[in-house]
Amino acid sequence: MDKVFIKGLNIQTTIGFFEWEKQIKQTLVIDLTMCWDTAKAAENDELAKTLDYADISEKIAIFANENPVDLLETLA
Repeated sequence: MDKVFIKGLNIQTTIGFFEWEKQIKQTLVIDLTMCWDTAKAAENDELAKTLDYADISEKIAIFANENPVDLLETLA
């Protein structure tokens, strides 16, 4: 299994324990490591067999905004 990275993903979301934190959006900077078999994509240079970084990034932002939590540890 190979490792694929997204580094420095900035998302705006509501997170925090204090009431004032629940009223604002904060920027989270996320570094993500994903295990993925890149051999299938590399075999024939096929984009369709790769990870879609934009889609993954968007889904992380959607998830964080649809599931507000108090702690970064919970989000992670």
